[in-house]
Amino acid sequence: MCIIIRCLATLVSVGLLLESVVDAQLDDAFHGRQNTLINFYGKVLDQDGKPVQGAVIDCDLHSGEWITLPGNKEPAVRMRFDGFKRESDSNGMFVLTNLTGRSIDIKSIKKDGYDLSHDIRNLYAFSGSAQPFRSDPNDPVIFVLWQKSRKPALMSSDKFFRFAPEVPFTITFGKPSTRQINDPEADLQVLIVRPKEASKRNKYDWSFSLLGQNGTLIQPTNRDYFQMPFAPSNGYTNAYGQIYQASGENWRQAGHMQFYVKLQNGKSSGKVALAWDAVAAANGPDTNLCSMRVRYTINPVGSALTE
Repeated sequence: MCIIIRCLATLVSVGLLLESVVDAQLDDAFHGRQNTLINFYGKVLDQDGKPVQGAVIDCDLHSGEWITLPGNKEPAVRMRFDGFKRESDSNGMFVLTNLTGRSIDIKSIKKDGYDLSHDIRNLYAFSGSAQPFRSDPNDPVIFVLWQKSRKPALMSSDKFFRFAPEVPFTITFGKPSTRQINDPEADLQVLIVRPKEASKRNKYDWSFSLLGQNGTLIQPTNRDYFQMPFAPSNGYTNAYGQIYQASGENWRQAGHMQFYVKLQNGKSSGKVALAWDAVAAANGPDTNLCSMRVRYTINPVGSALTE
């Protein structure tokens, strides 16, 4: 009997050991995939769009590595942070190439006499994300440094609203709230048309429309909100719309888009990111409402710079 018990114990121990080895191998393979080749291309410009030479870029490379902690037989994975510094060249360019890791964190960009724009993206995930970032040397990430003596007060906001369908929802830049009335003095008018019985559990025909008012012009773009530093000089219109048909293959209950804007017939410029949902909530009274996130930065001094 003792021999049988010892044999069973040995088999259990071997099984657990094999399971541990397999798990470690799977984890190793998983975390190995999380580390990837990183090539990052950045460009530093001033508020006039001219290259800034000699800006010092302080950044971290995030990567995963196996370590063995004291007192533990099993290895563990921890994040590793390696610091790098780069300096922009005569074209404002800086590069981080042939690195292995998961993400790049731009911690600071400094030069005497300049302030970094507040409207920047710091973390760039090259792996471990549903949409991994890819950097293009022909389309580098733009970072704007303001000359301190010429820095204007930008208008910016990031808010979430709920509103009724089939009633105009207006946005006035620089004001703390929006109004759900047909206000001709507002900058933008939003309208969502959908059935009253619409819910998050069924499909239905619906539409979204955006109208520029009071001299406001818009230009839709698929560029990331943080990569819209300068508003283009042309290509604007005063209306944008999307129709979502229940029978369509690409039907969605929500949408989003970024826009360049020109206000007061071109006297000022900015950028806007809108994200809308035809049904604000799955349950409760807010199922009768729509929702929208409104994010914007407006430069009131007439410059094309938007951050």
